[in-house]
Amino acid sequence: METPKPEVSFYDKWYFPVLMALLFSAVFAGAYLAAKDAGLASSGIMQNGKAGPIFQAYGIYAGPVLWLVSLIGSYLVFFVKFVLWLRRFAMLNPFVYIAVYGGFFWLGYWLANFEPRYTDIGRAIIDLYSKPLMYASAAVAWFSFVWFLYLIVKISSWKR
Repeated sequence: METPKPEVSFYDKWYFPVLMALLFSAVFAGAYLAAKDAGLASSGIMQNGKAGPIFQAYGIYAGPVLWLVSLIGSYLVFFVKFVLWLRRFAMLNPFVYIAVYGGFFWLGYWLANFEPRYTDIGRAIIDLYSKPLMYASAAVAWFSFVWFLYLIVKISSWKR
């Protein structure tokens, strides 16, 4: 007689980190496109003859790069969770995303508020990418927090 496999939730599938990273990248790209012109104007990068056109043409590709970095970070933290035999605790999954994307939020916050703006390229990176990074990581972290609250309500409503 075979033992039935436990039903795996949608949020615990192997491809869910890819979906979270895609959400992050989509929000990042939207926030970047919304603030691109203001960031280019405030940084003064367009007066730089070499770097200005590069930021103008290829600046949007920071979203896919951050998508890949966040995906690798999520899978690394899930690997650590697997190695420590914590895979069966589904309540920890939202904390993985909060940890990974909270780090991105901290990076964006640090860039926007505390990082000195010495060079044209530094000003452009700070002005163009700090706010979209904060918005995208905050969106994923809030989604993870709501997901955690859903798990708490689901577990507390079990009939015993």
